[in-house]
Amino acid sequence: MAQIINPQTPSISVMLPTFNEALNICELLTRTYALLRPQDEILVIDDNSPDQTAKIAQNFSQDKPNIKIICRKNNRGLTASLRDGIKECKNEIIIWLDADLSQPPEHIPLLINELIEKKGRIVVASRYVNGGEDVRGNSGLPLIKFQVFLSNTLRNLAKFILTDKFNDWSSGYICLYKKTLENLSPLEGAHGEYFIPLIYQAIIQGQKVLEFPYTLTPRQKGESKTGTSFLGMCKTGTQYLLLLLKTRWRFCHYRSTSASACIKE
Repeated sequence: MAQIINPQTPSISVMLPTFNEALNICELLTRTYALLRPQDEILVIDDNSPDQTAKIAQNFSQDKPNIKIICRKNNRGLTASLRDGIKECKNEIIIWLDADLSQPPEHIPLLINELIEKKGRIVVASRYVNGGEDVRGNSGLPLIKFQVFLSNTLRNLAKFILTDKFNDWSSGYICLYKKTLENLSPLEGAHGEYFIPLIYQAIIQGQKVLEFPYTLTPRQKGESKTGTSFLGMCKTGTQYLLLLLKTRWRFCHYRSTSASACIKE
């Protein structure tokens, strides 16, 4: 049985950025909607998917007024979708996760409970703390194994360049207070790279950033957006390395703030 959200918990907005997720969107909405209360909301932020993801989501939500579909036709990309979605969120707590079902929505109540009970400002679903795991490499596919290797490499480089008080720098599954975002720079980048400066800035400002374990599983349906070749992944990996260095330099004036505000489970 899925964890239940405490009735006293502030209202929640769940953002689901999508592009060509027609094969996954109904299951994701069904599982997410079952977790939420009437005062909570789901925002599907679709980048005008050719496979009619937005239309499928619209049909699903016809009798569910707390599901909102946002179809974006300009300035497409994951980070821009998140920025637009944040503007539309009406509730105190915001959560977002990938729409390919690799990140279980059933962790939403767990992340919320962690945020409130431990008085955090941000909780990140993490593969790299005790109890967490990345099982994508078990698929045996060389490209997927290489992607897992790059994720681990990024984690180790970030611990060396930025801080060893945090682990999953490419998670993308996050729960936080909307007011916390107001104290941070707007999300930047085109894809998942926005996550690194977001977390690092929060840590060095002294925000309490928590990690909660989860298991990342392989995508079962649809096509990955993160890399389709070894060359493409190497290019992305190089960009992330440069971003780590840029992020450290950009926020070096905050270094007087203790990074010990970040707590790992």
